[in-house]
Amino acid sequence: MSRDEIIAANPIVEFVRSRGIELKPAGKNFVTSGCPVASHKKPGHRPLTIEAAKEVWHCNDCDVGGSVIDWIKYEKNVTTAEAMRELGGGRNDEKPRAASTSTKQAKKIATAKFDWPKCVEAMTDKRIEHIAKWRGWPPEFVRELRDKKLIGIHKGLVAFPVENHGKIVGTHVRKKDGNWFHTPDGIHAAPMVFGNPAANEILNVFESTGDGFAYIDKSLGVAVKLLRTFLLSLLCGK
Repeated sequence: MSRDEIIAANPIVEFVRSRGIELKPAGKNFVTSGCPVASHKKPGHRPLTIEAAKEVWHCNDCDVGGSVIDWIKYEKNVTTAEAMRELGGGRNDEKPRAASTSTKQAKKIATAKFDWPKCVEAMTDKRIEHIAKWRGWPPEFVRELRDKKLIGIHKGLVAFPVENHGKIVGTHVRKKDGNWFHTPDGIHAAPMVFGNPAANEILNVFESTGDGFAYIDKSLGVAVKLLRTFLLSLLCGK
């Protein structure tokens, strides 16, 4: 099945309702709080619009949208091909192509092509306000992270850079359900550790940059601003 055939076979209104999401009529369209990217829990707030005539959706808060295929991509963080297969449009008649490079070489190629500046560019002022409100951070702090290229948006999700020898090779992304993943495939990162294990000190180990910022916000009160500055300087290598 082609992309158009898959979209035609999966009407967007029926598809969204099948996921237990309530739709409210708004003229010829529908609005809802349901979103494949983020949870919008404010009472009466319905930022996502569905245009049945065009078979498309768009979330004003997250500034993302597309077809039913894109919904699956954002919801499950899969590729277009994987989303199409899930919706019944996989091209099973195609034979796998022989790899032209080794797995190690393929990973190097994928890493070299990762576009972190594009993720930073996607961190618009509107997204900054949304993240600041969600995390309880001052907007100017999130804006500073964006300006220092320490936070971005990857496929509509909050992301932090993964660096290797001074080069951004991938990103650590927070899924809608709160879990994290690295992309591209093969990217890994060591925990962020403050303290000296050999000295039997109290250690703070963070799985992600976001976790580190959250810990600082919730645990250290008046010292937050100074520690943020310190943490930023560490992350920037200054």
